[in-house]
Amino acid sequence: TTVSGSVYSLSFASASTQYVNYGTDSSLDFSSGDAFTIIAWVNVASLSSTVPRTIVSKWNTTGSMRSYAIDITTGGRIRAVISTDGAAETQNYSSHFLLTGVWYFISVVYDSTQPTDLHRLRILINGVDCTVPANSAVQDTIPAVLKSSTASFYVGHKQNPTTDPMDGKIDNLRVYNAAKSHSFVNQVMWRDLLDGKGRYTTPVFDLGQSANTGCLEWTETSPADSKIAFNESADISNAEVRVSETA
Repeated sequence: TTVSGSVYSLSFASASTQYVNYGTDSSLDFSSGDAFTIIAWVNVASLSSTVPRTIVSKWNTTGSMRSYAIDITTGGRIRAVISTDGAAETQNYSSHFLLTGVWYFISVVYDSTQPTDLHRLRILINGVDCTVPANSAVQDTIPAVLKSSTASFYVGHKQNPTTDPMDGKIDNLRVYNAAKSHSFVNQVMWRDLLDGKGRYTTPVFDLGQSANTGCLEWTETSPADSKIAFNESADISNAEVRVSETA
């Protein structure tokens, strides 16, 4: 476990093995009829020409244990990818391309009850829905059932393949076991901004007062369907952490 520096955002370097591994907590295992919303502030330092930059994942290609992942493509688009059987992959993308060195408020909402594939898996950037199909001519069939996977929940990496590391910073990660509305997502974004915990261009998020200990809060938080958040706390007792902290 390596956590160093002041309590700001979690910084991941692609050249080294840095990640947060929360393990196989069942509260993060979504399956039949489930919904989820994943929110995070993301600042990617560089894009790879060959592999995506992983934001979060419950994804293990070994033993067909893919479930869901959010990453940044080689071209800079957000990709939300899910699997119904642990082997097949279906995905939607953002129409917006991220710039390096800029903070973005990223949200992915999965809702199996939506009537169309485009709306079943939605991507919002800075509170705006910018979801597009994987292929402009052919929409992937987004399944109503997710794979119940034994893969660990990773931040900044995938369990397998291990070649898709994040390069940059991630902050204020939140996971909800509900399909949150646009209004809710925007409320979270503006609350972060007004509280001084989010910046579009300034890479400083003050997440707590305890130095040299980490800034992860792996606890049940309000509202009741909130699963994890890393903000406002230095409690990292439930996670294997291999990251650095930087302003």
